[in-house]
Amino acid sequence: MIEALRCELTSSVQRSFLEEGESGRGPVGVMASQAMRATAWRMIRKGVIARDGGRCRICGKDLSKVPSWLTEVHHVQPRGEGGSDHPSNLITLCVMCHKRITADAILAGDRGSRSSSSDEFLPRECLEVLR
Repeated sequence: MIEALRCELTSSVQRSFLEEGESGRGPVGVMASQAMRATAWRMIRKGVIARDGGRCRICGKDLSKVPSWLTEVHHVQPRGEGGSDHPSNLITLCVMCHKRITADAILAGDRGSRSSSSDEFLPRECLEVLR
């Protein structure tokens, strides 16, 4: 049974790379278990990084020689704003470019609606770049 679920999940993730206009929020349905969603995300993440040649789409840094935790897969349109986990909405970024994009979004947004300022949780290097 587990192997059947794995095959179904694998084919669903592969289809997501072929289909541009997916109607759902991702290749795995809402009723999927947390473990299946986590597995699907790891597969999608790996596929997006491979599609982008293992390089940051902003600075071009080769991420194949750095620890995996320094490689980010970024939602172009945030999930909270209706974005999906579909590969067409994802790009590969290095951790520093991802922090810059996040900081830009925070600074461009409504600061009055946030309880903390960006200075409290962003590294000094990111803040210096934004100034």
